Amino acid sequence: SLIGFSGQPGREAAHLAFAEALAPAYGQDPWFLAQLAFAQMEAGQLAPADKAIEAALAQNPRSAHGAHIRAHLFYECGQTQAGCDYLSDWIAGYDRSGMMHCHNSWHVALWSLALGDMDRMWGIADDDLSPEHSESPPLNILKRAMMDEIDRLRQQLFNELTASGGLVLPVRPPVGDRLDQRKLGR
Repeated sequence: SLIGFSGQPGREAAHLAFAEALAPAYGQDPWFLAQLAFAQMEAGQLAPADKAIEAALAQNPRSAHGAHIRAHLFYECGQTQAGCDYLSDWIAGYDRSGMMHCHNSWHVALWSLALGDMDRMWGIADDDLSPEHSESPPLNILKRAMMDEIDRLRQQLFNELTASGGLVLPVRPPVGDRLDQRKLGR
């Protein structure tokens, strides 16, 4: 809802109050249950959020929005591997031009990063998030900024490790080198 995305202090409680006020009208509608789950989750009510999103997904397991909210709940519960596995499995059958493909792929990329799987993270960034390859709307307005920041930090780390002689792990080349590799047909 616009309340949930407003960024205003106290929005979580206002969003939940709004969703709860609508509950009698929407009942067990799967779209509504997903919205309610998101509001509950944002307000720290993780157990009710889990119940609501599971009920929503039981009715509509291929809902990209429902899968997205389920993924957020995995994150809020600190279940990185479970979230990565769930959304990876879910997205495998989702149309690349679907509304949530880019955004849900972004979540998988972040989890891959958190799990230390840099190759997978960069593979998703290159194949599913980059404007050259993504077929879905870029719902993450800041995703490019995030990727640029990761490249900047990677370049800084690469430079520092190289200068100190401490470069012992295989490190992916900085972004400029990656772009050159693309031109060569990597």
